[in-house]
Amino acid sequence: MIYRILFILFFINSSFGQSFIALDKDTKEFIENVNYTLFLKNKLVFNGITESKKVTEINPKVEYDSISLTRIDYETIGFSKQNIDSAIFLNKKIIYLDEIVVGSEIKNEIILGETNRFINRRSNSITKGLMYGIVLENNFNANLELKRIAFYVNKIKYKTEYKINFYEFRKSPITIGHQYADIGNLIYSTESLFLYPKQKDKIVINIDNGNIIILNNDPVFITIELIANYDQDNKKIETSFEDSSKIKLQISNKANYFARMMEMTTKKLTEKLININAMINYDFAYRFFRKPDKSDIVTPAIILYAKKVD
Repeated sequence: MIYRILFILFFINSSFGQSFIALDKDTKEFIENVNYTLFLKNKLVFNGITESKKVTEINPKVEYDSISLTRIDYETIGFSKQNIDSAIFLNKKIIYLDEIVVGSEIKNEIILGETNRFINRRSNSITKGLMYGIVLENNFNANLELKRIAFYVNKIKYKTEYKINFYEFRKSPITIGHQYADIGNLIYSTESLFLYPKQKDKIVINIDNGNIIILNNDPVFITIELIANYDQDNKKIETSFEDSSKIKLQISNKANYFARMMEMTTKKLTEKLININAMINYDFAYRFFRKPDKSDIVTPAIILYAKKVD
């Protein structure tokens, strides 16, 4: 992670004064515009604001013995000077609506999928072929009629043609930390859909009344597949990763995110999709003897809205 790399810079700069960065405890992302206050014998001696995505240097000419950090959406925290660490982690107090997957406001509508915080520094490109997807299950002991599909994207740069696919999914055992996706027949695929430049955040796709999709107790595997990207003249183009249309990732409490991975020796992608979060949980448990950080376990921000079938 980037904050671990920056620790080296902190130690190099230590002779010039104390340095730190403010990070979100859950996502490990930089927190901008954090107010910090320096005190000497309980008296305020300096006020400042943390740097934007850079190390914050405390002026070595300022004499102080303690520090306090505050931001309206985070819990206030304070330390004595000798206890200031290179990375200061803050706990989120208020979750803004653009940082979570917002629930349904329609009466009796059921949501399938997680509604957690986004990881702003991580996202998945919408790609061609079966590269990744998530498994969603109906645990309501009733057949559900799918009404809407929603997913969240970063700001779109180029017009993007895509479709959403639903596949049968069969559960397979986890062996030595690995679980491979056992994907069956295609159940349903949308017609061509489009994302347009400057679109961002929540994308909602209504299911046409002519296409009734019933979700029973079997899990389904959902992918969003790229068909083509287009420039301003509506000509098909290839885009770089930076310019590609991307689906946001959110913190996950599940192990339902499958993706193809690169083989370490051959540098080729695996033929099968692997359960990413199950693998991470296994590696941390058996190699590091601890749980992974919250920001390590993520899933594409895709949710379904459905209603029980009478």
